[in-house]
Amino acid sequence: MLRYEEEVCGSKKEEEDGKLKTAEHMREAERLVAIKQEQKQIMSNPGIAEDGMKMSTSAPSKPRKTASS
Repeated sequence: MLRYEEEVCGSKKEEEDGKLKTAEHMREAERLVAIKQEQKQIMSNPGIAEDGMKMSTSAPSKPRKTASS
């Protein structure tokens, strides 16, 4: 009986570990998709692409003033 309980607990732990790994993979996939979409958007708008390149290669700068502020 003890052996059966060990196997059941072990398989439940493996199942939980698998779910955690799957969730991690899903989050990573979502992050990569968001990055690709952002890159596609930047490349489709040359003005943004220039600003984006400067921002990605330089240190963070002070916030920009926009027309609404």
